[in-house]
Amino acid sequence: MNPKALKPNTLFIEVTGSGLPEVDGLFVPSTAPPAESESGTVSSLGYWNGKMAWDRADGKCERSPALSYSNSYTSWRICRLDGHLAYDITSEEDMPPTEREWHT
Repeated sequence: MNPKALKPNTLFIEVTGSGLPEVDGLFVPSTAPPAESESGTVSSLGYWNGKMAWDRADGKCERSPALSYSNSYTSWRICRLDGHLAYDITSEEDMPPTEREWHT
């Protein structure tokens, strides 16, 4: 995907009531440098696998982005502070779904 064709990610996401205090909090557009995902897609500022991606606003997560899309699993994923998977939801939507529960 051409990074110049992507609109800037300026959206903030607040996660509440997840059941894990370390997952709840404010997420801001990711500032992770370009990297290649396991599916071979190169990220760009604020994006991972061609979809918007977010970091924890407090910077406490060992993974950046902390909330992102996985092409390999066709799912949105959010991680714990240690960087390991906390929740995921199978979806090809452009934004993380909020109308149904995520898997643990």
